[in-house]
Amino acid sequence: MLSMLRMRSTALRWWMLAGLWLIYVCFGLVMASLAPLVTAVATDLNVGLATMGFIFSAWLIAYIPFAIPAGWIVDRWGVERALLLACVLIALSAAGRALATNDWQLFLAVALFGVGGPLVSSGAPKLVGQWFESSERGLAVGIYISAPIFGGALALALTHSVLLPWLDNQWRAVLWFYCVVTLLTAVLWFLLYRLPMVRTAQAKKIVHPPATPAIYIQLLRDVQVRRILWLGAGILFLNHGLNNWLPQILILRGMTDVAAGYWSAAPTVVGLIGALLVPYYTPAKKRLAVLIIALLASAGGTLFLFADVSIWLYAGLVLQGVAKSALMPLTILLLIEYPGVGIRYAGAASGLYFTFGQIGGAAGPSAIGSLAEWTHAFSWPLWVMVVVTLLLMHVAWQFNRYAAQKTALESLSQ
Repeated sequence: MLSMLRMRSTALRWWMLAGLWLIYVCFGLVMASLAPLVTAVATDLNVGLATMGFIFSAWLIAYIPFAIPAGWIVDRWGVERALLLACVLIALSAAGRALATNDWQLFLAVALFGVGGPLVSSGAPKLVGQWFESSERGLAVGIYISAPIFGGALALALTHSVLLPWLDNQWRAVLWFYCVVTLLTAVLWFLLYRLPMVRTAQAKKIVHPPATPAIYIQLLRDVQVRRILWLGAGILFLNHGLNNWLPQILILRGMTDVAAGYWSAAPTVVGLIGALLVPYYTPAKKRLAVLIIALLASAGGTLFLFADVSIWLYAGLVLQGVAKSALMPLTILLLIEYPGVGIRYAGAASGLYFTFGQIGGAAGPSAIGSLAEWTHAFSWPLWVMVVVTLLLMHVAWQFNRYAAQKTALESLSQ
């Protein structure tokens, strides 16, 4: 009987992770939904590249003030109900995009995504911390990090090749399709977490009280936590900046719309595979070294994007995927397993991480779009990305050096 209960508990946590994965797929779908549609949307609404860059950043601008309250909601309401609310808000964002008739309506619809998104970002690490032991968290984080990558790849790859032809080339219909998919996912998640066995397992878990303002101040005073926040800001600057403009960059390099859609998904596909493997197979002591290698791959991949359509351009896309597979999951693992954070403050720390992270994320699409419109090319934006990557390598090196010094001092004191 006891072995049956253990088997049921083991299976249950993977079902919870599967539900989280589906929610994060919808997150990726809606997040990337406008990138392959930028030409049609900009033409229909009569807006320029700089305005579209500002619209791309709308959810990131909203995300920043909502990230810390989202961490509090996750702790107060529970992960399961917070994720349900997130799913509904993401669906409403997709619907608002489909209904928009001018740039400000589209901006507000995209901004609504920034209200629901932080609930997913803050809730996911907490759910993994509650349901998985330390030895399995690397795999669990890798799995759920793969979900938005997978969702974004689907949006980029299928929009021009499948969805637009199927939906009479109506970009609004594509967004309505994403809305329906997200609402169905919300229903599935509700049915899953309301199962009696899930509720019984929840009742047995240790519940930590919501973080107080003093906890946030305590976390911000920690120099290592601040370094992780800087890493998050830079990584999301790179991710969101490139994700939103990569199709346009590839079109300017000589690809067709359909080819650019497929190849824009290439880094995402590589990142999807890597996200499942890198966190799981990277020992805790090697995470910083792998993080620095991933940043180096990102810098090299960005330089290769200067090439015309050739083996070098394709190599750049693969390197970007390699970087994408490691940067986010490894920094999240560094955060939730850092002694000053742990599972107790995972919700609060994740809220801080994504608050600071999305400051960089919001700057990415807008800065790249504005620079591209000003210079009539993407060369300067790509150089900015290379410089940001090199600065992140310096921050990661400082984190590693501080950690080594602290370990050495603790050994001497013993």
